[in-house]
Amino acid sequence: MKALGCVLDGRHAVAGITALAVLGIDHPPRFRRHTTIYLAVSDQRARVRRPGVVTWVANSYGTVTQVHDLRVTAPPTTFLHLARLLSMEELVMVGDAMTRRQDPPTTLELITAHVSRSPRCVGLRAAREALLHIRPATDSVPETQLRRLILNAGLPEPLVNHPAHATDGQYLARPDLSYPELKIAIEYLGDVHRTDPRTWRIDIERHQRLRDAGWIVLEASADTVADPGTFIHRLRRAVAARSLH
Repeated sequence: MKALGCVLDGRHAVAGITALAVLGIDHPPRFRRHTTIYLAVSDQRARVRRPGVVTWVANSYGTVTQVHDLRVTAPPTTFLHLARLLSMEELVMVGDAMTRRQDPPTTLELITAHVSRSPRCVGLRAAREALLHIRPATDSVPETQLRRLILNAGLPEPLVNHPAHATDGQYLARPDLSYPELKIAIEYLGDVHRTDPRTWRIDIERHQRLRDAGWIVLEASADTVADPGTFIHRLRRAVAARSLH
């Protein structure tokens, strides 16, 4: 990006996947090592023709924010732009990441308002559809992937970061995903659980509190997301068993 500084002016804005990186928003997995720089320009004459740079002329609708010395499309505008590039599942991942639980860059209400006011453009229909599936207050893209895998397998959609309580009202934990009425918790174990002993110990105690209170706790990992068959089978059995009571 620094090498482009000398050719960028008020007609340019960092956009698309590159805007996610600048704004500190997690990426869909296939873009984690993406090096292409995306720019939106307001004037055809401002196109940047350099290797590794993709420029498109955006309509005048949208907002731009300043990050350090870069003009960057604001999160709602970035979401709308990405609707022309991403699959539906990836767009939901981005929407979840933009409305994450900790320090969210934007809100679902702001994205929805921005999309609803947009003039017709490529990706508008996909953006409207994705809005129906975004769930604010998630913690990571893998958790979004896991939730979507569960839903696409025909199972009920679990709640995101919903507080779990014992029958006497005592707070137990906040599972990543859960079916509170069935007392089923689903926890995604990322690499931090393997590399940080303190996180690992806290989670062991948290999971045990849930189990002591009669909850079923199912754990998932990156391998689960890559090959969910066994996990989905276990979850399906747990849901069926608890639904009989």
